[in-house]
Amino acid sequence: MVLVTSGTISVAISSSIIGLFTFLLFLSGYVLQQQSVRNIKAALPRYTPTTTPTSVATISPEPGRQREDGFANDKGNMFAPQGLKDTGPFDILPNYKLDSQQVPIGSSIDINLANRQAYLQVLSKPSAADICSTLLLAKILASNSTLATDRIIIYPESWDMSSPTANIAAALRILRTSSKRYNVILHAIDMSDPRDRHPSITRLLKRASAKLQTYGRILYLRAPGVAVDTGKLDRLMNIPEKDDLASEASSPSPWWRLLFDRHMKNRVRTWIPTELTVINADLPPAVLITSKYLRPGILSRRTHVLGSSIRSNHVNSVMGVLDGYKDGARQKEPAYVYFEKNKNRLQERSSLFYLKWRQNLEGVCQGIDLSD
Repeated sequence: MVLVTSGTISVAISSSIIGLFTFLLFLSGYVLQQQSVRNIKAALPRYTPTTTPTSVATISPEPGRQREDGFANDKGNMFAPQGLKDTGPFDILPNYKLDSQQVPIGSSIDINLANRQAYLQVLSKPSAADICSTLLLAKILASNSTLATDRIIIYPESWDMSSPTANIAAALRILRTSSKRYNVILHAIDMSDPRDRHPSITRLLKRASAKLQTYGRILYLRAPGVAVDTGKLDRLMNIPEKDDLASEASSPSPWWRLLFDRHMKNRVRTWIPTELTVINADLPPAVLITSKYLRPGILSRRTHVLGSSIRSNHVNSVMGVLDGYKDGARQKEPAYVYFEKNKNRLQERSSLFYLKWRQNLEGVCQGIDLSD
C-alpha cells in the first residue's frame, strides 16, 4: 500500500505546471522562429527583371495560342503573368501567392491603388437600351453612392466610327455628352483584329486591361441591370480584404494550417478567389478585381466571384428574384438586378424591376427607341 502524502501531491502538481509552461515556452519559441524566418525571407532582395515593359496586356488569349508579346500561356487565365517567372511555393507573397496574377507595370503609375475604385460595365452587343442602362447606373451611383468611385464603360470602337443603326449612334451621343456629369470614363476598344470579329465581354476586357491598371478595386456588374440598393453595392466594393479573403501567411506550420483551413471552411465568405478565362464569352454577373503592389514595378491582380450561399442576396437576375418570391419566404432585395433577354422574356418584362427600369431609361435617354 502506497501512502500518498500532501507533499507528494504538491510535487506532482508542481511538476505538471513546470512541464506545461516548458511546452508553452517551446511552442512560442517555435512560432517566433517561423515568423522570423518569413520576415528575413521577405527582407532579402529578390530577382527583378531589368527590362520591365511599361505597357502590357493582362488578359491572356485562349489556351495554347501564342501571344503577340511572345509568351505562351496554356491555362487561358484572364489576368496572367506577363514576362515573369511563376512564383514558387517558398515565395513570401501574403494573400497573393500561386493563384494570383503578377503583372509588370511602368514606374509612372501611382502606387497608391487602395484609394482608387471603379464600377465597370462592358457592352459587346449593340443595343440602345443597354447603352442607356449603363448611363442610368452611373446616374444612380453619382446620386446615391457614398464612395469616391469612377464609372467605367467599355464598348467596341467600331460603334463610334460606324454605328450599326442611327438609334445606337444617338444613344452613344447621349452617353458621351452625359459622361462628365456622372463621372463616367468611356473606353472605346479597338477590336479590328480578325479574331475579334464577334467581340465578347471577355475579349473586350482583355483589350482594355492595360487601361485598368491604376485601380485597386474594380467591381464589374453585368449589363443591362438596375441598382436596387446602392449602399449594399458600396459595401460589396469596400469589404475589407483581411476579413473576407483567406491569408496563407496566417498558418506558420502544417498543423496551424489545418486549423486555419478548417476555420475558413466554416466561414461564409462574400468573395471567392477564382480564375476567369477568355474561353467563356461572358463573365459572371458580378466580379471583383483587386490589385496590389508586391514590390516596385510588380502588380498582382486577383479576380473574385460572389459566394454561392450569398449570391442571390447581392446580385441576382429578375427571374431569380421572382422565383424566390414564389417559394413564399420573405426575400431580401438584392443590391443589383440584371436582365436576361433570352429567358422568360414575358415574365421579366412584367416585373416591377423591369417597368421601373424602363421608366428611368426614358428619363436619361429621351427620344431614343428602347425597344431593341
